[in-house]
Amino acid sequence: MPYEPSLILAAIIILALILYLSFRPRKRHVDVEGIHASFGEDNLLSLSFERERIRAKLKDNKRFDAERLKAEGAKGINIVGDTVKFYFDRHNEAIYHALNERLGKRGDDG
Repeated sequence: MPYEPSLILAAIIILALILYLSFRPRKRHVDVEGIHASFGEDNLLSLSFERERIRAKLKDNKRFDAERLKAEGAKGINIVGDTVKFYFDRHNEAIYHALNERLGKRGDDG
């Protein structure tokens, strides 16, 4: 019994869609507590947001854990003196505001 080509095509499309949905990368939840912890306890002085990057001013950069920040999903981590600049693939401004809220004060927006 021959199958209609449109039925075969529909079955292939449905199978492809199921495979795509099964194997696509999952969205990763951003852990603001983990990001904040990477700076070290009471080590974060201020935050600012500039050109899609988050800038953190630290008391002591030796207490900063760059590997932990990277594990949280940060990209382009740049450490110069007591300042750390970094970004995420998405939602940088929302992460900045969440970190600022966690810090308990408003950072300079400059």
